[in-house]
Amino acid sequence: MVPPPETAEPRPSPAVGGLMAPATQLERCVTGVEGLDNILYGGIPRGNMVLVAGSVGTGKTTLCL
Repeated sequence: MVPPPETAEPRPSPAVGGLMAPATQLERCVTGVEGLDNILYGGIPRGNMVLVAGSVGTGKTTLCL
């Protein structure tokens, strides 16, 4: 179970291309979908956009509702 947004602890951003991770950590909006929050390292970064892409019938529209 994912904790509510106000109690969620930010997770460090992953290293990109083998380089060190950025020094700043973004505040994240927890979606409440455990698997999605894991993929997004704790939720959707506030002030950013996330592109949801996939094949036909994979649930993109349902996720966005």
